[in-house]
Amino acid sequence: MLVDITLDANHDYAFANNDLIVSDSTAQRIKQRLGVLKGEWFLDSELGIPYIDELFDNKTGTPRLLESIIRTTIETTYGVSKILSFTTNYNFENRFGEIIFEVEYSDGTTESLEVTV
Repeated sequence: MLVDITLDANHDYAFANNDLIVSDSTAQRIKQRLGVLKGEWFLDSELGIPYIDELFDNKTGTPRLLESIIRTTIETTYGVSKILSFTTNYNFENRFGEIIFEVEYSDGTTESLEVTV
């Protein structure tokens, strides 16, 4: 079991009675992995999702490749057994996308999640 510091809706640390809340949240782990832009972390420039290169670059962007990378990122997240459904919506004009999916966790439970990037 992995334990993380729980983040609130604003991605700030969550507190209860002035104590940090920790949890084993696979959903939070998925959202964190999908929220890292490729090249963003100086210690590993290959870590992350190439949203800008593969989605918003009109000359070389390939949404299908990006979706494959996103699916692999979700499937390889600790605690995820499989993806049950997967949909993406892109707004090229405003440069954002939504990833809507349902996963089955290792313990057999399922959860629907939506991530905006």
